[in-house]
Amino acid sequence: MEAEVHEEFYQERNRLFTNFSHELRTPLTLIMAPLEEFVRRTDLVDDVHYKSQLMLRNAQRLLRIVNNLMDLQKNESGTMKLQVSEHDIVKFTHEAVSSFQDLALYRNIHLRFKHAVDEQPVWFDWNLLEKVYFNFLSNAFKNVPDGGSIRVELNVKSLSELAIFVPARLNKYKDPEIKYLTVSIQDNGVGIDPDELEKIFRPFYQVAQNEHSKSGTGIGLSLSKAIIEMHHGVVWADNAPDSGAVFQFVLPIDKNGFDPETMVESSSNETVLFNVELPDTAFEAEHSGKKQATILIVEDNRDLNNYICSCLADKYNVIGVTNGEEALAKAINLLPNLIITDLMMPKMNGIELIRQLKKDMNTSHIPIIMVTAKTGTNDIKEGYAAGADEYITKPFDASILKVRVDNIIQSRERLKDLYSKNFSLESLGVDMTSVDEKFMQNLYATLQQNIANSDLNLDAFCRELGLSKSNLYRKIKQITGYSPNEFIRNFRLETAAKMLKETDMTITEVYCAVGYNSLAYFSNCFKALYGVSPTEFKNKAEGK
Repeated sequence: MEAEVHEEFYQERNRLFTNFSHELRTPLTLIMAPLEEFVRRTDLVDDVHYKSQLMLRNAQRLLRIVNNLMDLQKNESGTMKLQVSEHDIVKFTHEAVSSFQDLALYRNIHLRFKHAVDEQPVWFDWNLLEKVYFNFLSNAFKNVPDGGSIRVELNVKSLSELAIFVPARLNKYKDPEIKYLTVSIQDNGVGIDPDELEKIFRPFYQVAQNEHSKSGTGIGLSLSKAIIEMHHGVVWADNAPDSGAVFQFVLPIDKNGFDPETMVESSSNETVLFNVELPDTAFEAEHSGKKQATILIVEDNRDLNNYICSCLADKYNVIGVTNGEEALAKAINLLPNLIITDLMMPKMNGIELIRQLKKDMNTSHIPIIMVTAKTGTNDIKEGYAAGADEYITKPFDASILKVRVDNIIQSRERLKDLYSKNFSLESLGVDMTSVDEKFMQNLYATLQQNIANSDLNLDAFCRELGLSKSNLYRKIKQITGYSPNEFIRNFRLETAAKMLKETDMTITEVYCAVGYNSLAYFSNCFKALYGVSPTEFKNKAEGK
């Protein structure tokens, strides 16, 4: 009884899954068809044409995911059927590899196809084996670095030769009368963790990300394994002897292995032609000193990175990077006014990036917006705990992102005004990060200890605070709006004003006490800041 209930639930889930996938295809068609018309038009302005291409490209990705989900469901439910016909597998493989040639040239990857025979008729399902090649080649390109290499090898082996090629645990072949097709796709990337070699063919299993591997679905390799097994083949992955991973599969070259009902006539016009996307180039914004601020965008999906940059480029200087490590280096070097970061990224994720930035005195003041698809309460809490100032979930409204960016930039400008007019943290009523608060406290303490020292210069100031000249300049400028010299001068003058107002010290005693060597210079600086001379200020304070 329990088994029947379980089977009924399984079948119902499959029907729901199939209906859902079918329902997605109709709106996707209605999205893609008009977009294809827009992309073909030549009378559109560049911005509209670019966004039409962006939408079409991502609609095609979504359709590919839906198709893979449907194929996976068909396989699980036993409704995926073969339609095999005889084709030249060497020509088929050559066309599949050639489809990736432009991507290889773009990334300076050495893509080679080596085949022991020039022609080999094999019975297989053209459409399904296309998916296998696309998934394996896509996986190789995801895992190989720019300037690396990918080698595809095709061979035909006898049963005795096959025993050397196939791992013993997988070798199920016994017929010495037939030949066996072997295909291997090897890259020189970092390889696969040995613990994951057996897991990567499981449905929805995903390995760690890298620079060229965006968040996937974990469907492609599982589907490819199912398709190869439908062809009575075996597939496995291993690490190459030198470096990288190698995916290999074997297909028996045997027409008799297929049910006659699955055989169809082959078409001489069929050609393998994959829609292989070239990486979009980085957004090139016009940088101007007239723009309010600089914003660093950290997002590993280049399309989304470019889109966020384009949304903000009219008002701000924008810089886009695609991984956390590069973002950290840029932030330390450039000290942007704001950082917008994704959570899941290669090399360093968003949480670790925020932690690194917030614990560094040079970058701790930079506000950070986290934009991510993770919407769980714990994920949001973790982002805020790490030091994120805002948390925006995908999909997001671009207009809302712009408003939040504007608000943060404006609030930091107001904070500068407060710091430029007040030298007491308690009087500000503004919450600062612990690192920023410590920095400002050290800054004020150093000034108070050295206020009478007329020889206090920027070099000594830097040594006291443990910062380089450039970093000290940018840090104080970001928080207060003043250069270090302007900040020191104003601190001396405000302290002088307090002394004139609250003590019986003479003007001569005061200007010496705050580190000035010349009464005339002190008087000029004081009047420039307060609009009155020190004498007038003191007389007014005493009610004269």
